[in-house]
Amino acid sequence: MNEWIAVGMLALVGLLIPLAMMAVSYLIRPSVPETSKRATYESGEVPTGGTRIRFNIQYYMVARARLPP
Repeated sequence: MNEWIAVGMLALVGLLIPLAMMAVSYLIRPSVPETSKRATYESGEVPTGGTRIRFNIQYYMVARARLPP
């Protein structure tokens, strides 16, 4: 058998297995996810306000400056 045929078959199997796994998971997953899974989790606190808030960039700069290089 030609060596390239073996490489091609290995590549084909390497692609088919993940695709088959994704297809099976798509078929057996719940069709309607629970609404509680889509809710924002805030350490047990009830979230208030929007999720997109503005904050001062200096907080990021201080946190970044303390990271090791």
